[in-house]
Amino acid sequence: MILTVNIDKSILPVTYNGDRGLKISGADNVVVKDCLIYNNNLDGVENVSSADGTTYDRCTIYGNGNDGIHFGGSDATITDCIIAGNGQWGIDTANACVISVNYCDAYNNTSGNYDNLSKITVDGNSITSDPNFVDAANDNFHLNSGSPCEGTASDSGDMGYRYGN
Repeated sequence: MILTVNIDKSILPVTYNGDRGLKISGADNVVVKDCLIYNNNLDGVENVSSADGTTYDRCTIYGNGNDGIHFGGSDATITDCIIAGNGQWGIDTANACVISVNYCDAYNNTSGNYDNLSKITVDGNSITSDPNFVDAANDNFHLNSGSPCEGTASDSGDMGYRYGN
């Protein structure tokens, strides 16, 4: 089964929940694409052990109370995402899993960007730089001109959520 999650900020941002932003459980090969997931009380996303093969593409995951993405034993691929300013790990792997990170920016997550590099493979195109948002404090995640995330995604577009694309 493939489930595609497309969330447009103007319709339904995943934000300011008293719990986690998204919980992915009970379905393999889920695609989370073009999402803004920010300022949730707990994890931005919790990927539990029954959700193998999840793909994250062009998402901005910012300022969540705990981890940006918490993996409870499921394998996943993360591409063209910005994971920044979360209260614990950017990417946390609690149990056995394999996470592939490609063309991403993981920056300034309180506990660190990646909890266990023996489970997380980060490609040479990923960075750990300030994404230079226009005004994250006021929920504006557009990239300022000169951002290191501009034009550095796998398709030569911008990393993270792309407004209007």
